[in-house]
Amino acid sequence: TPGFQSWQQDAYRKYNGALQNYYRALSSVPNSISQFNHPGTQYGTFLDFAYSETADRAVTLLETGTGSDAYDYYTAALDLGWHLAPTGNRDNTETARTVVYAQTLTEDGIYDALRKCRVYSSEDSDLEILYTLNGYPLGSRLQKRHIGDTIQISVSLNDPTDDAIGLVEVITNGGITADDQTL
Repeated sequence: TPGFQSWQQDAYRKYNGALQNYYRALSSVPNSISQFNHPGTQYGTFLDFAYSETADRAVTLLETGTGSDAYDYYTAALDLGWHLAPTGNRDNTETARTVVYAQTLTEDGIYDALRKCRVYSSEDSDLEILYTLNGYPLGSRLQKRHIGDTIQISVSLNDPTDDAIGLVEVITNGGITADDQTL
């Protein structure tokens, strides 16, 4: 956006109406990118992640690097209809990171990837994950007609400093593990 919004601005000072005002501001800048920061009991859950179709076009990220329950909030937001990618960024550690799969290593390329949810978070500094579902890359928005009755998930993991990756899970609605494999 040409600037940023802050809780210190009049439109965002009061709890009632602040989030709706923010969503309105986002919709006035069609190419804006936004993130749900610090979801949880301390900072809140954005009115329990009440879904907004307008905001869903601009809010493409959710911070998961804020504690062990952050992924539960991520799953809850997805279950409510949000199309989000997890980001790993903490104020107090150097291990969390956000990985962005951009077509080009340019500002426009990175922003495009953020808008398309071609992002994942990791606390492993050199873990690389590539995955597709029926050939569609991470972040794709798929309709049932794109999937069919069965799905093919392809995962490629690379970590040059660790012999074992650990547990890889396919998580579905409600945080249910559909399949897992230890690598």
